Amino acid sequence: MGEALLKKRPLGLRELAVCALALLALLALLALGALAYGTNVAHGGFITDDWAYRAAWESAHSQGLSGIDALKALPNLDHRPLEVAYQSLMQATIGDQVRAELALTALMAVVASLALYSLLRELGFELLHAGLISALVLLIPVASSTRLWIATGYYSLAIAAYLAGVTVALRAFDAPRPRSWWLHAASIGLYLLAVGLNEIVLAAIVMAVGLYAMRAPLRSALIRWACDLAALGVLGALATFRNHGETSGDWFQHAGAIARQGAHLYGADVLPLGLPTWAALLLTGAVVAVAAAAVARRGRALDESGRELRRWLLSAVGGALLTFAGYVIFVPGADFYLPLADGIQDRTNALASVGLVVLAYSTVMLAVLLLGRRGPAWLAWAVPVVVSAALGAFYLGGLRDREAAYASSVDQQRQVLDAIREQVPRPSAGAILFGFGVPTESSHRVPVFTSSWDLRGALQLMWRNYAIQAFPHHPSQVFDCTKLGLVAAGTPIVGVATAPYGTAVLYDYGSGRSVIVRDKRQCRRVVPRFQAESLG
Repeated sequence: MGEALLKKRPLGLRELAVCALALLALLALLALGALAYGTNVAHGGFITDDWAYRAAWESAHSQGLSGIDALKALPNLDHRPLEVAYQSLMQATIGDQVRAELALTALMAVVASLALYSLLRELGFELLHAGLISALVLLIPVASSTRLWIATGYYSLAIAAYLAGVTVALRAFDAPRPRSWWLHAASIGLYLLAVGLNEIVLAAIVMAVGLYAMRAPLRSALIRWACDLAALGVLGALATFRNHGETSGDWFQHAGAIARQGAHLYGADVLPLGLPTWAALLLTGAVVAVAAAAVARRGRALDESGRELRRWLLSAVGGALLTFAGYVIFVPGADFYLPLADGIQDRTNALASVGLVVLAYSTVMLAVLLLGRRGPAWLAWAVPVVVSAALGAFYLGGLRDREAAYASSVDQQRQVLDAIREQVPRPSAGAILFGFGVPTESSHRVPVFTSSWDLRGALQLMWRNYAIQAFPHHPSQVFDCTKLGLVAAGTPIVGVATAPYGTAVLYDYGSGRSVIVRDKRQCRRVVPRFQAESLG
């Protein structure tokens, strides 16, 4: 009834009421975001790439160079021009204020959920359902790295821009000219912003033609779709194929692994019914199939309950398609992009998790409509509220576990840096430190110091010496004391790390010992000891 009354009001009052509802939704999502991510804002910190970005920015400015150019030179940033702009803006404004960066990262997740809420309302979802779905997307922990890790906050911004672009496009079809032209242009601009930040939304934008066709005549929908493809073609190709060093060796095998793990994720973490994965999928498929048969049996003469059933059936299909779009972009990517990947790699689920939540919620609503046709009317809102509350509590528990893992990583980093500050003499410019026994991961596989760029960046910032290098010891490393210096082959990412004598610094975190390797003879004597202590 509230929706009907809203439509009978004068246009100005109706728009005012819509804005008021959107403001209330924003305030509610902000409160939920503070509850969910306030712990990380208080106890989180830099993780892996965060150290590299800050050190690159500070190093460039210490030499009077461009920080933007320094970030652009880092791996996997040159094909995302707007990610470089995002990271540069972060570094130029609040880059040295960790709490502010963590808060902004969480805020980006709130913005994405608000954009989802607006799109669902535009598609005709009632306030209750749009709000519950958006809240669950904000809480779901399967893509927690995009909310807890500063470096990936732009994922949420890209998703928000994509969702807002779809909303504006749908409104453009209903608007009179020339306003509709401006809205279409703004929508395409939002798409370009989204893909420029992260190509994860590319397939979803291409598939938006289905929503266009539901709102406008097919010819108009196809014309708009062609404009999307033309605008996104070059940028999308650059974003997809210039991702250096992150490609899968076998696309079909990777696609199969993503499909299997995505199915497991749905049954275990999105709609946890306590059933085996195959049973959860079979149940979802059965509910959707029965609903489709019921709609088909009624034909075109659908009553109100039939139209409601069809609406949630379309919503379930849309959720499944969005899940597909969120995962398919990773098929050509590195093999570690998998739905069950933990820690910072769970960003694989950033967009797909939205589709998974929509699919799960729609399945619940279909079950309610199918089983409760003769029940009281209040079941249609009571059941989703209760189920959403249960899922929200489950999601929040998983989120707390991951926040604890990130906080543990930050604590361990702090302990390592404090120990190095006390136990290692300040190195000269050009020194190369090899850290033995340095912790690499906390729980949920959240990195501590696992790569050259994180330990190096942390030490460069600590000593304000941007010419030093640092490598955490890794079991794959093979050391060789050559005539010219210490060579560490098998170093992750880098491959071979070479330190001339006089620059190589060995440090063992467990014992606190540090040695500057000055010649080949000393190298052969001390390196095996450090390796043995690290393994022991």
